[in-house]
Amino acid sequence: QLGNDAAIAELAMQVSDLTHGDPLAGEACVLWCIAIDRAIHLERLDGIWDGLELLASKRRDYCRGILEEAESRPPHTFSPNGFVIPALQAAYASVKQTPIADEQPCRHLQDALRTATSIGDDTDTVAAIAGALLGARWGGSAVPLEWRRLLHGWPGYAARDLMRVAVLSADRGKNDDWGWPEAPNLLERYAERRPTRGVVKPLVSDEGVLVGDLDGLQGRGGITDVVVSLCRMGTEDVAAPEHHEIWLIDKEPESENPNLDFILRDTASFIAARRSEGKTVFLHCVRAESRTPAVAAAYLVVRGLGPHEALAEVHDVLPRSRLNTTFERAIRSFA
Repeated sequence: QLGNDAAIAELAMQVSDLTHGDPLAGEACVLWCIAIDRAIHLERLDGIWDGLELLASKRRDYCRGILEEAESRPPHTFSPNGFVIPALQAAYASVKQTPIADEQPCRHLQDALRTATSIGDDTDTVAAIAGALLGARWGGSAVPLEWRRLLHGWPGYAARDLMRVAVLSADRGKNDDWGWPEAPNLLERYAERRPTRGVVKPLVSDEGVLVGDLDGLQGRGGITDVVVSLCRMGTEDVAAPEHHEIWLIDKEPESENPNLDFILRDTASFIAARRSEGKTVFLHCVRAESRTPAVAAAYLVVRGLGPHEALAEVHDVLPRSRLNTTFERAIRSFA
């Protein structure tokens, strides 16, 4: 119901009532859900104020007061925070008062969550509330891969399962034309539309990192310790002990990958961390022509090569590579 304030408010109240009979809990849910809507549609982090108009008129002044406190008092003052009002204030204060850096602004997600957890007391609740708004504003690609690697929950869910639920929720429970994100196998669909050549090659500077395409995944690439996929995959397409999917769109406009610099650096650092543990890594996209060489070059820069040398090595390993200009510009700007 994104974009429909009345429906958002009604559903927020109904879901809150399932577990919490206190009207304050429902009102807080209305305010926060409206904030999430504004973060997604308008890239705002103060959309919570828009929710006041959806509350009963007699409740607006009270709720306006708690929001003013959350914007003016330091986050650490909202403790204890096990009750809905101080929990909401602690989360909003952490989001609103944590600075957004000029470089890689999406790191605000990490910084604000650290602020939220540092308050203490009911930290998991406060962080969960703050994380919902931060994720809506900065996107799933702003969550560090090391964090996603640790995610787990009932019933055996990991990061990919949470991603699947989120995508289906946003798309009203519908998969895309290929059946993603629920399809068990996408390799056959890729083979029909985008045949590949079975490329699997080690990097010269680190033979423990293999780069290649989808067909390579079904060969030597699929028996590595860690597989990092830069394209949509089926739930049963990868049998490696550890598998991660990175959302990287191979299109020129920078708006297609708003967190591009962060994604490249974060993924490269993640691969470096796995290599420090002695694990082998297979990095792939569909055809190993743009996304794979971009991330491979980022990894080589993290290892110490200059951007020019890193791009040259990757091109030697993958002669058919042709990074889109946005990816190449991002790599060349690495310091």
